[in-house]
Amino acid sequence: MGVIGSFLGVVFEVSSAKVLTLDDFERFGSANWQEHKIVSRKSILEFMGADLEKIKFIIRLSASLGANPSAEILRLRRAKNDGITSKFIMSNASISASNWAIDEINEIYRIRDNEGRLISADIELLLIEYPILYKPPQKVKASSIKSKPTNASKKGAIGKVTIKAPLNLRSGPSLKSKIVRVLRKGQSYKVYGSKKTDITWYALGGGVYCSANTKYVKFEKV
Repeated sequence: MGVIGSFLGVVFEVSSAKVLTLDDFERFGSANWQEHKIVSRKSILEFMGADLEKIKFIIRLSASLGANPSAEILRLRRAKNDGITSKFIMSNASISASNWAIDEINEIYRIRDNEGRLISADIELLLIEYPILYKPPQKVKASSIKSKPTNASKKGAIGKVTIKAPLNLRSGPSLKSKIVRVLRKGQSYKVYGSKKTDITWYALGGGVYCSANTKYVKFEKV
């Protein structure tokens, strides 16, 4: 028996007793870039990370080739409805460190016999990556930013910012500076000054900065 791979208990194989294969396999993904608009200049992009990948393919099911179309369709439909995830195995190895979940399923019924039993069918599947090692970021209170005071923070706050969308907190006023952590929507921080380099930044004290882009923060004077 030649086993091609497996997913959610469905084994893709070619043998003298059974042929169950998948066709038109595609894997695709994208990067997540944050755009910082600058007056009279081209925007600057900041890399935020990779988006979740997706894969799609077609499973060919035929009773004449040893498969049970109705049973396999029911198995995958239940997995979709119950939110079950699984490794996707090809050539005896997982295609990624992540699990995969069924995002969409399209059942195409090809042939039935004279008693209505399903003889041949295709299943079009769209899977989405499910990172099992992902740990949700811990919620951090604004007051928990503790660091040595700088000259800016000694002068007192000039206002505060409220985070409107996830935003990188950096160790310096540059898109090349190290990311300290990600600020979360709804959090508020004191602002001790601003600085314009590649983009405009707010100094939050202790030598850390966040973008002044109004798409991500709301500034209020004190």
